[in-house]
Amino acid sequence: MVRIDLDIKNLNQAINDISRWEKTKRDAVRRAVNTSALNIQKGAKERCAVDTGRLRASIAMQPYQDGMTMQVGTKLHYAPYVEFGTGRYVSVPSGVKGVPEKGRGTPWMYPETKNGKKTGNMVWTRGSKPQPFLFPAAEAEKPKVISRIGKALKA
Repeated sequence: MVRIDLDIKNLNQAINDISRWEKTKRDAVRRAVNTSALNIQKGAKERCAVDTGRLRASIAMQPYQDGMTMQVGTKLHYAPYVEFGTGRYVSVPSGVKGVPEKGRGTPWMYPETKNGKKTGNMVWTRGSKPQPFLFPAAEAEKPKVISRIGKALKA
């Protein structure tokens, strides 16, 4: 049996220095991610179609993974219909999961409402054109967040 003993001086100091360095880098990346999430949220609100203002007001941020990941979006059920359109006008960016790439090809009717009440009339439609707000905001921010994180890790 061979035994090697190493006497490393200042090992605890080196471990503490590495831990401080890691915390500094994590904090810098968290700030970069948060800044970009705020920019995406702002950009989405600026691009958002407005009828009642409910959709715009619902665009929010949610942190995950101790702030290393941020989700920007809305929980309103009709948001995907505004973003991607409906019927024959559906337009979904490639790579989006869970959203059909094609909309309904045939026209349909639905009850007209005014101030939340049915009027008794029917509306004939082939769908509505997309009014993207979230994807364009995220795409505009993508190169900036990559740059920010790169700078945070280099600093």
